[in-house]
Amino acid sequence: MNSYENICVLVFCQISKHLSDASDVCSVLDTTNIQKNLPRGPHIPTMSTIYERELKGILTADKQMLERVTKSCDMLTTDKVYKIKKWPFIVIRAAGSFGLDLVAIRGDISFPIEVKTSTSKVIRFGGTRLAEQADEMVGECTRAKVIPIYAYRLKRKQGDAWRIFTIEVDGLEGMHRLLHDKLPKMRLTKSGNYVMEWEEGMPLSDLIDYLNR
Repeated sequence: MNSYENICVLVFCQISKHLSDASDVCSVLDTTNIQKNLPRGPHIPTMSTIYERELKGILTADKQMLERVTKSCDMLTTDKVYKIKKWPFIVIRAAGSFGLDLVAIRGDISFPIEVKTSTSKVIRFGGTRLAEQADEMVGECTRAKVIPIYAYRLKRKQGDAWRIFTIEVDGLEGMHRLLHDKLPKMRLTKSGNYVMEWEEGMPLSDLIDYLNR
């Protein structure tokens, strides 16, 4: 258990003195329950949450976020990023189904987004829960005929640190098909595993530029 959980256990031990049912005490002290109920969001944000908020701020054209993320960008990249102000998205945080983190909604197109962050320029999905989530994402997006988006944030990177990918999905139509054709796809290895290489992705600024031409 981490230090936060240890504190929780101590607190719950004090609470248990006032509980008449011993089974209630055992349930409260269950570390699985503690882990599930650790605070998230504004209280103790995880690194993934921080980057989800960053991407949400960009796509919703939040003024402070746009100013912050473009501080280290050149003028051309900054101009592209600020085009999101013409037609921003509504961005909703998802419940985590099949790895889904955000849903971006706009009049012409909406899509689910899975956010990935790393200090490495390569993320491999093979033999992990990531691979299962990718397969689930393909299935759901094929059924709904929407384009899945993978947003890869390279940590400690100056400038536009986001790279955008999609994954092969059949049956897309309209704007979803056009955007799917435009975006780089996650690469499949000979063994059938997905790989994202940051340098192969589309810069987020280019995606914004494309969607706001």
